[in-house]
Amino acid sequence: MDEDKIRAGEALDVATAMLIEEGYAGLSFRKVAAGAGMGIGNLQHYFPTKADLIRALLDRLFTRFDASMMARRTTDGGPAAELDAAVDYALLDQTSRESCVLLWEIWALAARDPHANDLLIEFYDKYVGYISQTIKRVRPEITPERARCAATLAAALIEGVSLFRGPGRAPKLAPNGFDEALRKALMRILDEA
Repeated sequence: MDEDKIRAGEALDVATAMLIEEGYAGLSFRKVAAGAGMGIGNLQHYFPTKADLIRALLDRLFTRFDASMMARRTTDGGPAAELDAAVDYALLDQTSRESCVLLWEIWALAARDPHANDLLIEFYDKYVGYISQTIKRVRPEITPERARCAATLAAALIEGVSLFRGPGRAPKLAPNGFDEALRKALMRILDEA
């Protein structure tokens, strides 16, 4: 890996931690640069604007998601097993502060910042596209539109449920049996696509 990628990755690590701990209001180029041990000019070489920094954070989050899903494609059992593994991953990922809190913060920002909103749309377009492709491999007989619709419903359910299951949430918000009920609801969406 070249030096620029390493340095940019270090800055993304700092920015991610800062967003999770301090929120978008606490995110500043000065703090990110200091945390990554570089000057502001160097940071802006990698990420000219805050929007570029947020885009890079979302791209990295999606890349990690995609890598995890690609690893699951090699499992035995075909597309149905891949889909089941994707649901397992979604449930596990909801315990990750990096995924949940980072997205919650960007959701809040997107409500008032058009650039953040555009970045979130771009992120979810890729995310839903991935789920849609997986559904089409499991159910090749359905149209791309039906697969996309089912993928959008599944993504909305998974993301919404993160508010109840995510890090720091009270166990009473996701009582015993909740995960199994969620899995059944997701599979029903996919089965009825």
